[in-house]
Amino acid sequence: MSLLPPSTTETERRLSAALALSALGAAADQVARLWHPDTCPAQCLPALAWCLRVDEWSDAWPEDVRRKVCRDAIYLHRRRGTRASVVRALRSVGLINELLGYEAHIVEGITALRRDATAVRDGTRSRGETSSWATYEVLLNRPITIAQGQSARRVLEATAPARCTLALLDFSETAFTRDGSRLRDATISYGAT
Repeated sequence: MSLLPPSTTETERRLSAALALSALGAAADQVARLWHPDTCPAQCLPALAWCLRVDEWSDAWPEDVRRKVCRDAIYLHRRRGTRASVVRALRSVGLINELLGYEAHIVEGITALRRDATAVRDGTRSRGETSSWATYEVLLNRPITIAQGQSARRVLEATAPARCTLALLDFSETAFTRDGSRLRDATISYGAT
């Protein structure tokens, strides 16, 4: 593969072909493999993530998640500040996965509570709060740990528009129940973070 422009002279093309056959050409192929998330060796993925300016990274993630985060980095930077980038960021860290049925509903423009029986008093908003078009909530249909919630908040803070504020990351519809089946070790929460 040649990266030479169309205006290249014949001498430059021959020199490029000779270098491609030499050790320098092989080294260039190795470097090119390092810059691609699918061909980069697993031990080099943190360096690739740093070069791509990945906002949230964890060495504890499975290798396929780390590769997906690197693969999505350029897309996210191009579309930063859009609803699509928020969804893609949540998908890349595994909080949205259509194959497993994990979905997120983003509610934009939180309105003030009124005394007309239309709002549920669940402790997430107070009565008399002013409406804010730039405030949003993310409702997940799966339980998450406290660490996942903190990671999601950091990802959303880095990806969402600067003028927007995350009011709530809610998974209360699928919260862990207090039935003794889970160990209370401060790694899980029971509905919202």
